[in-house]
Amino acid sequence: MISSILPSRTWKEGEFIIFDDSFEHEVWHEGSELRLVLIVDFWHPELTEQQRRRLSSI
Repeated sequence: MISSILPSRTWKEGEFIIFDDSFEHEVWHEGSELRLVLIVDFWHPELTEQQRRRLSSI
């Protein structure tokens, strides 16, 4: 489950969640099975190459 300033969301097996983790949030896993998380970063489409390079160093 993911809880933040936005409504809580529950993941369902066989599905995925896209979530903006720049908001304060917490995540927990109460299952007995292994949990695997894939984190992917996306650039805002309006950022220039120069802005992306600058932000990459932060």
